[in-house]
Amino acid sequence: RAKANEEHHLHPSNTMSTPDRAAGKEDDEEDPFSPEQMRQQFDQAIESIDLEEKKVYLEALRQAPHLVETETNPMQFITYCDGDVWSAAKRLCLYWTERK
Repeated sequence: RAKANEEHHLHPSNTMSTPDRAAGKEDDEEDPFSPEQMRQQFDQAIESIDLEEKKVYLEALRQAPHLVETETNPMQFITYCDGDVWSAAKRLCLYWTERK
């Protein structure tokens, strides 16, 4: 039961919003807070995490990629971590470690 509570605590809420665009930003400039940019930065953060920290996540990704994507959508983690992609990536890896 305690493990289930820990997993629930690690999983982000769907109710938080993503960071707002910077005021006065030109339309042709790339928005660093766009979902595409945030996801790319998240993927880079995952790549830089130590293999030992992310091995359970990578195993889950190999064995059940659809489950990983639906259960731990990276954008939910990014939103929960207020746009901090590094924290979101670490939290996602920790989630899968605790889930196992």
